[in-house]
Amino acid sequence: MKLPQLTFIAAAFLVNAACMAADLPVTTTVNNNPNVYKPESYAVRKSIRIHNGHGFFEVRALLSKPDAKLRQTRKLQLDCGQYGFSAHVDFLTLTVNGIHDRNLLLKPEDMTPWQEGNKKGGSLLYNFDGAKIRVIYYMRPDSPVLWFRVVPEKSITPYKNIKLRIGYLVSNILKKNGKVVWNNGYQRKAQTAVRTMEQAPQHQPLNANDKYLILYDMINDGSAKDKGQGPCLIILGNTPVKSAKLGLTDNWASEMIVELNPDFKEYTIGLWQARKGISNKAFFEKFKKEAAAFTLK
Repeated sequence: MKLPQLTFIAAAFLVNAACMAADLPVTTTVNNNPNVYKPESYAVRKSIRIHNGHGFFEVRALLSKPDAKLRQTRKLQLDCGQYGFSAHVDFLTLTVNGIHDRNLLLKPEDMTPWQEGNKKGGSLLYNFDGAKIRVIYYMRPDSPVLWFRVVPEKSITPYKNIKLRIGYLVSNILKKNGKVVWNNGYQRKAQTAVRTMEQAPQHQPLNANDKYLILYDMINDGSAKDKGQGPCLIILGNTPVKSAKLGLTDNWASEMIVELNPDFKEYTIGLWQARKGISNKAFFEKFKKEAAAFTLK
């Protein structure tokens, strides 16, 4: 066999292997003692790692030990890289009937594996004084996105109001003279399906035409190791909501807040970021080229 033939076969093998890797089934791993900062401060810690051919995310449910006043704090963390939706921020919180999820108790059995067809992930139960909500998080074989589906559970208490908050730290934290710049100095934008949103001191309303939010930093554009992690992405749900607003302020971190209708049946959003970083330019190209992978199905 001639060398050119060998080269062609090798190239074809590599291309085929890459395609196969991208289509690997989703797997999950449950960990009853995940590695977290100051693990001794938690009474309950449990995680489910979700992995496919595109990468992995780990969702951690935590409950602190009682403080001097016997108060405990519940939180949800996402292992997804250093910034973006990482442990620096409360990446997903719920407030139902005026009760914030940080005030809820957490039992290990509240977090369980979940599967629906080729989608796999985990499920987490919330009980807001009788008004129950379940958050299902999962990946698909064809997508690098971590999807979150919020659904009502059979409850004895009616829903009066439901707020979903997504927190994020886009790309990196600015520093000046070795100190963190908490505000006044950031240059961030959000690209939706129909417009480019600029920084503003107040939250800005979102509408059904926006469809997604590519959150990116003009200073830390992800183009080099010292230029941050690059953009992060929120894919908005198709379900009508009572209201939605974006925080794109001149601060180190910000938020998106969605208020669901009390009679909602489900609401699904998607979160994505590159664990090892990606430039603004490279992600915009990837998002356009791989549109199906970034689409809710």
